[in-house]
Amino acid sequence: MNAFATPGGHIFLTRGMIRITENEDELAAVLAHEVAHVVESHGLQSIRTSRITAALTSAAITGAQFATSEEVAELTEVFEGTIDDVTQTLFTAGYSRSSEREADQGAVKILRRSGYSPSALVSFLERMEQRWEPDGPGLARTHPSPSDRLEDVHEVLRDDDPEVDPRRTERFRRIMGQV
Repeated sequence: MNAFATPGGHIFLTRGMIRITENEDELAAVLAHEVAHVVESHGLQSIRTSRITAALTSAAITGAQFATSEEVAELTEVFEGTIDDVTQTLFTAGYSRSSEREADQGAVKILRRSGYSPSALVSFLERMEQRWEPDGPGLARTHPSPSDRLEDVHEVLRDDDPEVDPRRTERFRRIMGQV
């Protein structure tokens, strides 16, 4: 169950992701979230961050290995993975949370402008929360929890937002029944 956008603007959704959407508005919410990642250039920023992280990690490891003390070099070898984990956490984990918040808020705007219901993002995230495994693979490692994301989404919803159109829901169910 995943969806992602490439820096070039291609958007990929797994069957699992499509299957957990219950209507066209929820599928539009997933796509709008990924479009917002593209619009905000999150993929390119992530690549830049990754390059900076790799360079800093390499510099830290190399610097310690060339230290005059044999023990420092030995400790560096033992803790090389830890140094990588720390730099990855410092430069990537915090950034991911802000990127996801920005993409969710962008998705709400896209949904609103296109006539889809921004509340579909809420219902989708609520369903994801039920399936959420904090220590699991994939989304759990790279995304904030759905409950954290829900708080941020609720802040940008409005009373005059479009509602889920039952005709689209019926059409979606009919089409999904054939898939």
